[in-house]
Amino acid sequence: MTRLVACALIVYSYFEIQNALPKLAEMAPGNGAQRGVALSLWISLAVDAFVCGTFLLVPLVARTMPEAVHFGWRRLSDYTPRQLENVLPVVTRMVGMMSLAASMLLGYVIHMRIESALKDLHAHPPLLLVYGTLLGSLILITHYYGDRMDEAAGEA
Repeated sequence: MTRLVACALIVYSYFEIQNALPKLAEMAPGNGAQRGVALSLWISLAVDAFVCGTFLLVPLVARTMPEAVHFGWRRLSDYTPRQLENVLPVVTRMVGMMSLAASMLLGYVIHMRIESALKDLHAHPPLLLVYGTLLGSLILITHYYGDRMDEAAGEA
């Protein structure tokens, strides 16, 4: 479910950019700054889709090459094949939450860039705060689900 919501947020960001482009063009017709803002919005959307897509590919990679996946001090290749069967659903939930957190916060960056461009082309959103929040949430999610992975591996 979290993976579906993350993908829906990316689609929402796409439509938010599409709806903002005519407004930006009306504000500064023929202005190079408007084209730069539009380009930065599309790049932000591409980064959002890339980050979320990368998170969503982790379970596939974990099934085929567990030695390539690790979260902090936990390597999936350290688990036995039987333990790995119990750990993989936890990994899938974890990367789903990571994808959702990334999609929410990167989508918020897109929204803030649109708002700042519509109000004042020289205003910049507090990106350091948002990216710090993203990093902190990914660390917390990794820590929380790392403990769940250990519990799942212990049950095997």
